[in-house]
Amino acid sequence: HPDNSRNIKTSDMTLIEVNGEHLKDENGSTYVGDGVVTRFVGTLEHGKLQAGTLTITDGTERFATAGPSTLEGDKGGTGTYNRFTGEYDITFHNPPVSGVNISATYRYYSYTQSLLEFTNANLSDEKLGLDDSRYIDDTGEHYTWDLERDGDFDNSDRAVLIKWVRGWRRADPVTSGYTAGSYSASNKWKLAPIDHSMPAVIGPPGEPEWFNGAGISEQERVEYVVWRNSAGIADRPTMLYIGARDGMLHAFYAGQFRHGDNKQMADPSDPCREQMPDEMANIEEFRGYFKWDPANGCNPDYGTGEERWAFIPNNILPRLKNNFKSTGDQGYVDASPAIADVKIGNQWRTVLICAEGNGGDTIFALDVTNPYNVENVSFLWEFSDPDIYRSKSSPAIGRLWVNGQEKWVAFFSSGKSKDPEKFGSIFVVDIGTGNLIKRIYLDAAGESGKGNSPSGTPSIVDGDRNGYVDRFYVGDDKGYMYRINLNANGSEDPQDWTGCILANVEQPIYSSPAILVNNQADVEVFFGTGDDPTLDDSDPNTHYYFWAIHDRGGNNQCLTKFSSRQAGIDMAGINTSEVWYYELPAGHRVWASAFAAAHRDQP
Repeated sequence: HPDNSRNIKTSDMTLIEVNGEHLKDENGSTYVGDGVVTRFVGTLEHGKLQAGTLTITDGTERFATAGPSTLEGDKGGTGTYNRFTGEYDITFHNPPVSGVNISATYRYYSYTQSLLEFTNANLSDEKLGLDDSRYIDDTGEHYTWDLERDGDFDNSDRAVLIKWVRGWRRADPVTSGYTAGSYSASNKWKLAPIDHSMPAVIGPPGEPEWFNGAGISEQERVEYVVWRNSAGIADRPTMLYIGARDGMLHAFYAGQFRHGDNKQMADPSDPCREQMPDEMANIEEFRGYFKWDPANGCNPDYGTGEERWAFIPNNILPRLKNNFKSTGDQGYVDASPAIADVKIGNQWRTVLICAEGNGGDTIFALDVTNPYNVENVSFLWEFSDPDIYRSKSSPAIGRLWVNGQEKWVAFFSSGKSKDPEKFGSIFVVDIGTGNLIKRIYLDAAGESGKGNSPSGTPSIVDGDRNGYVDRFYVGDDKGYMYRINLNANGSEDPQDWTGCILANVEQPIYSSPAILVNNQADVEVFFGTGDDPTLDDSDPNTHYYFWAIHDRGGNNQCLTKFSSRQAGIDMAGINTSEVWYYELPAGHRVWASAFAAAHRDQP
């Protein structure tokens, strides 16, 4: 559809400027230079900093952001910061002189659940990170964000950026110049490259796995069924969601899927019935169907692929200018969304949660209960941490008991670490509020596990089938498969959550394990090994393996099963009914998650 009619949204955000905030230590005392100390650690008065706006100075050296978590001083100093919490840790190249204050300038923001159209009327230079900064090269002095290329910086530069993001291009790239008015031709292909994002598709709610859990009350089942069968929910359109390197999450129309049997076949009054062979009336469908569309020759409505709307997260807004110039810290949604029907307060809602992968440090959540018209979509919350940067995994969504309260939660992995001393981690976030419940470090391997990165989405398990998550499994690039117990000895306190190593296969794991749960709360775990899919770092003659491990630890036990030895896979002392493996041909690797189609009940 025409670019002007595209529904591109961002949150209703308010920016607040802070100029010259004096930094303080953990006791609230103002930092003052003494000519000796070079390192300063603390927390700014505000969190949720707008990306790219933080600067810190002692009047001699100036620190500025150089990525999602890095600060660089113009005299050689180094530092880090957490955009979400306001924490910082900086080391000056030379100690600040005696008596001088260290001060910070930045913007932070607040937001509502409303969405605003991505237009000139709703956006400012500040929201898009545009300013009148300059640089000097061999040809003279220039405005950094003179996107119009007219030698000036004004409102037209913002208009150029907005039109470019919305899918316009210059009518004649050779003669039309770079003015906002010259962006009058529609790009034939508006969708940017899709890199690490896998599509998520959802239509009307079905019967989720937790529904028949032993711990679910009949009242809650009835409430869910009433909501599931209500008008606008039982017949809501099917939508496909995916992230792209244009900084957006895109929502496409994917048809009219329905659960159960197609009653149109047996209804003589249905306008499509007479076009169908009589024998089709006797066919009963068990896996659902796509509704027949009389307006389309009574063919199944598989959708049109039309983009219904797109969403740009808060932290990507001020980095779109870098996308335009193909430089610096670019922002994109380079991870896979996850969608689930959850209970927030006393209402059932459908929630989409997505990370940004290589494109950012943030997880964001949208209410997509009624997603076809973007006016019904709302922004719920965002959560950010520097270690989420490069996290491409889709969150796992489930519910559990936390200190006497039932909570729907999202489990998501930290990103690829470049710090050899850090442990990878899993963030557990309350979907109702966006608050962090706990960060679980994958540190059970000790020194040999440092510098690890979790592999893919944590695989959550309801071992006793009561409808609540009680453990999850996740591998890492050091070759460890971790098991995390969330209900050890019946405790609901996150402080009692325990982790252990299920197996050490001594080769990197880069995908989520597939899980089969047996009747006795025993779990079978399937996964493969390989080298880093982003690097050419492996001997082509290396043999990798696919593993199957039967974890009989139950819900409350954490048992280390085995450690393989790659020189022949020493299985001495291992019960072969507990473990089996398959040696892949030389050069073959497992980068995708396994899929288990069925399972047997244990006697």
